[in-house]
Amino acid sequence: MDQQFIDSLASLGMPDHNYNLTGKLEFDNYFLSPHGTFQSILTFSDRHGTIFVNVARPSGIWLVTDFGITWERPPE
Repeated sequence: MDQQFIDSLASLGMPDHNYNLTGKLEFDNYFLSPHGTFQSILTFSDRHGTIFVNVARPSGIWLVTDFGITWERPPE
């Protein structure tokens, strides 16, 4: 399913390079258990959508724990 999501985004081509990434990285206890949520609006030639990615580092490596995109109608 992860690869299907990546492939579907790649099939849309290159999004507009002018985007803002917002998000916040938090720690449960000082520098332990970091996790964060990041989002951006990606604009393609025929559509745009808000993408979000949740990341965490429960042990020694960073993991993408959740991701998705909400498509919106292009402006008319």
